[in-house]
Amino acid sequence: MRPRYEKPDDRVRQWDAILGYCHALGVVPRSTDELAAWDYTLWHGQRMVAIVEVKCRRCASYSYPTYLIGIRKMETLRDEAARRGVPGRLLVRWTDGSGVIDATDALETAGRAQGGRADRDDPEDMEPVLHIPIARFRRV
Repeated sequence: MRPRYEKPDDRVRQWDAILGYCHALGVVPRSTDELAAWDYTLWHGQRMVAIVEVKCRRCASYSYPTYLIGIRKMETLRDEAARRGVPGRLLVRWTDGSGVIDATDALETAGRAQGGRADRDDPEDMEPVLHIPIARFRRV
């Protein structure tokens, strides 16, 4: 079984990030189970309006030219959102603000490579990835 890298502090930072995003949209977030493929569903009244994966980074948005994320994660987000008839979005909070991108847009426009984290000695951390240009994110 693979180790779990998400810590309770990560969930707290994600909750803070999604609350700011939801406030701007006038919707309500609901957490998913810890091992779900995305972090939140967004609701307007009784209607689900989006599913969102949230990432919080400890660097400024301009620290790197692209945001790196696994292709499989974004494909799952896109496919599950389509199945539900809602947008699938990636929300990233950096130290200097947050940005959001639609999963379909990311998959269609981002560069692809083999990559991931090599510092954990976990071979499964190396996988096909997207390099999403930071400029493609819409600031929130």
